[in-house]
Amino acid sequence: MNASRFTELRSVIADTMRVAINDVALDSTNENLAGWDSLSHLNLIGAIEKEFDVRFEKHEVMDCLSVADLLAAIEAKTATVPATNQGPVAYTLTTELAQ
Repeated sequence: MNASRFTELRSVIADTMRVAINDVALDSTNENLAGWDSLSHLNLIGAIEKEFDVRFEKHEVMDCLSVADLLAAIEAKTATVPATNQGPVAYTLTTELAQ
């Protein structure tokens, strides 16, 4: 877990749900966090997409029902491939550009 990303996510959630940041924990869900209903969930997804520059598919919106789920989705969407392990696509592109 990226601690700074978690802190940033907590801030976005607190702002969107209008709760204290200390009320937002990794195990917070729509069942135990005040203000987390279906409409605020959609607002939250929009705020996360804007803040983290990511896009969620419809099924992901429905599957992310906890702070832990949201953080995992954000981390998966913002993960980068290490420069030393770029695979055949990077090799092909690099080779084509060099020609």
